[in-house]
Amino acid sequence: MNVMESGAVVTAIYGTLCLVILTSLPTNAQNLPGCQTVRISGSTSLQSHLMTTYTISDQPHNGRPVYNSETTSDRIYYAFTRYHDDVPAWFVGPTAGQPGLHVKDSTDYPNNIKGMFNIWDPYTSGWKDAPYIRISCADAGYLGCFDNTHVVNAQEVSLGTGTTVDTCIARCLNGHYSIAAVNEENCLCGSGVNSYSRPSSVCTTRCAGDDGQTCGGSGRADVYQTWVGACGYREATGAIYSPQYPGAYSRIENCTWEINLDPDKVIKFYYNVWEVPAGDKLVITDKSGQSRTLGPDIDTLWTNWSSRTSQDSPGHSDRTSTHFGQTKSP
Repeated sequence: MNVMESGAVVTAIYGTLCLVILTSLPTNAQNLPGCQTVRISGSTSLQSHLMTTYTISDQPHNGRPVYNSETTSDRIYYAFTRYHDDVPAWFVGPTAGQPGLHVKDSTDYPNNIKGMFNIWDPYTSGWKDAPYIRISCADAGYLGCFDNTHVVNAQEVSLGTGTTVDTCIARCLNGHYSIAAVNEENCLCGSGVNSYSRPSSVCTTRCAGDDGQTCGGSGRADVYQTWVGACGYREATGAIYSPQYPGAYSRIENCTWEINLDPDKVIKFYYNVWEVPAGDKLVITDKSGQSRTLGPDIDTLWTNWSSRTSQDSPGHSDRTSTHFGQTKSP
């Protein structure tokens, strides 16, 4: 959903879930490695076909990764061109200088772009500022597929036949590491990664403890930030996951997340995964606990996850992933 009207509040009900768009959310200033998949959002009219997800390719250009659209023939790529007075820029579209998007920014990875985008307006046949366009990792908290050697300060331990993504994340989180990298039956805990992601095609090994999850490949690891699946963290991460995600959450869970808002932004909630039984729910309220229409006067949201089902077996697959992001109002 890409609604970005200034001051608009939009809600939509999906089962027990409420999708809310309203003013603002703080950003995470930390520079991240190049994510495997990124999302561009913010426009419902101009260049709306570019508001989609893009996946990293195995063919870099000018020392930066190239991302291909999952729905069109467009790309995200880095270039020096006379069109831009020889200023390096990231482009979105089929060819540099063609109608689409561009932003003057020399960052190594598109998910770390801080500059303001320009968007082509076919009605005026010219470029215009587009401060409402945002680009971010599509799967917040999942960084992608990396060579084991690219995990910084890696401490490796074998988890054997019980290896899953969530057991590796929990182990690294308990050890106060920021990164969890799962490589077949091994778990690497570290402080970061020093490269950009490889394509998903080289990380296809099924986890020994859950064949519904992938655990890297030969010499490669699926890398996560350790706040994924943590209950009630207080960081501007851009996502909320059910406890122990992507594994099963326990029979009785109750987690609350606080989201502080800025008055000049628009907050968007994307529900990437929603697989829960009846009785479990995610509730979005203001900080007084009132479930009411949210508007520009609200500066804090409280998001509460509760589980009351009796299904807590190791194979239980109920899970949820909520991704949110901010943009300036146009």
